Amino acid sequence: MRLDDRSYWRFASTLDRLDRGYLMLYGLPDPALFNYQSYAEEVQDSSGNVKRYGNATYILRWRQMDAAQTYQLKSLIEPIIAAKGWLYMTADRADASAPGRDWVDLRGKPRLTEIAAVANSRGRVFEEVSLQLSMVEIINTPSNVFEPVLTYSLDFSKSHNSGYLPFL
Repeated sequence: MRLDDRSYWRFASTLDRLDRGYLMLYGLPDPALFNYQSYAEEVQDSSGNVKRYGNATYILRWRQMDAAQTYQLKSLIEPIIAAKGWLYMTADRADASAPGRDWVDLRGKPRLTEIAAVANSRGRVFEEVSLQLSMVEIINTPSNVFEPVLTYSLDFSKSHNSGYLPFL
């Protein structure tokens, strides 16, 4: 399966699970809008040294999700929020630091905005669903999503066949 640019989005509760967290596998659409904001304030102390303070945030927005997609997103994110854990993610940095797509692996403290159903949809359609990550830390740039995947092949020709299949 070849992934196109829109399919690199991944979520996970730990870094080692990130390779299995593609949004498309959970039935979630790609975010319509996303914004990485790096914040740094430089302050000169009394000795003349410059100190940097700040917090990076990453905001994802979906214009519209159905009830199943909204439930799936909440079931992925709410346990991490309850445990006060980190959300690991592969995302497009989109901050003009690199031309085109700039896929990075990052982590942050997640927060879902209030999710309310659209009027007259009987709870089936949700608009403007947002996920915000604070205290964002970039782990891999570029993302490890582009690293080659190990594959195994077996040679079943008569010259190599000993009469049994190896256990992988």
